[in-house]
This record gives sequence, structure tokens and C-alpha cells, in this order.
Amino acid sequence: MEYPFEKQTSDEERPMNCPHCTSPSTKEQSKKTILGYRTFRCAACKHLLNERTGTPFNSLEYPTDIVLLVIVWRLRNKLSLRDVAEMFLERGWSFTHETVRDCKARFAPLLAGQTTRSSWKILVRR
Repeated sequence: MEYPFEKQTSDEERPMNCPHCTSPSTKEQSKKTILGYRTFRCAACKHLLNERTGTPFNSLEYPTDIVLLVIVWRLRNKLSLRDVAEMFLERGWSFTHETVRDCKARFAPLLAGQTTRSSWKILVRR
């Protein structure tokens, strides 16, 4: 007996709906973005899009996971803006304290709206 949950596809196999025309007829392209995100071409409206198109994170020049980690470290550890920027510089990511401030102002409310107390603890588990 087959169960529907046994044949789940991963994000890499699942096609993306076009955020411009909401058509599900997108085709993955072989080229990736500079940050390594998959790109798609919509067959209906011919737009070229990537995995972050239509999200608040689309205009960022840094990967989404780095931005979320910056916000979590800033809020969880009560670090200064410059301390967070310096900690990421040691890990190979160069940005200013102003970028940390902008990311926090822009994305902390989104993160706070999506997390509960229990999921926040999981997110910042040490």
C-alpha cells in the first residue's frame, strides 16, 4: 500500500509557480544566480525568476540564511551592531554595522511574526 506522504518531492525537484502570472508552468534553467539560487523561466509570461523572487529577501546581496543568522545573533545575544558585523567578518562575510541595522529593522518583524516561543528556542539553540 502506498501512502501519499512517501512520495514527497524535495525543494530541488519541485517546480516553482511564477509570481508574476501565477502560472505553474516554469522550467528550471541550468544557470544559477551569483548566490547559488536556482533560476526558472516561466513558459506563460517568459519572465526569468529565481527562488527568492516575490519574497522580501529578493533584493538582498547576501544569502537568506546569513541575514537570518545576523538577526538572531543580534537579538538573542544582545550584541552591538559593530560586534555582529565583526563576528561575520571573521567568518568571511563582509558588511557594515549599518547593514546589520537595516536587516534587523527590515526582517526582525517578519521573523518575530513567524516564530513562537518554542520555535524561537529551537532556532537559537546553542
